[in-house]
Amino acid sequence: MGSVDLRDFAEFGMWTEKDGKLTTQDIRNWKTSEGIGLGSQEADIAKAYGKPSGVQDLELEDHNHQKGKKLLLYKGRLNGVVRAARFRLRDGTVSFIELKTMPSLGRTA
Repeated sequence: MGSVDLRDFAEFGMWTEKDGKLTTQDIRNWKTSEGIGLGSQEADIAKAYGKPSGVQDLELEDHNHQKGKKLLLYKGRLNGVVRAARFRLRDGTVSFIELKTMPSLGRTA
């Protein structure tokens, strides 16, 4: 299994050593192959990926709305591998991206 996360907020409300930079590049320049990155608009996600597999309202989870109020989940199978993308939105723009690849648990016909 592999995953990558990009976010424009500290994980637990304050920056810790765990949040340290692992790159010298500006992560706002990083984009998915469909052109979605931190700061992208919700409409751009829908245009690139279509209707999400799931939507979560996170309003109660994040009272300060630092992380975002909405989570869009996209999940599917490509070449026998389950792939998932999660996009957290703050004020209609992407504040968090998680891309995951998980090996298939069974064979499909």
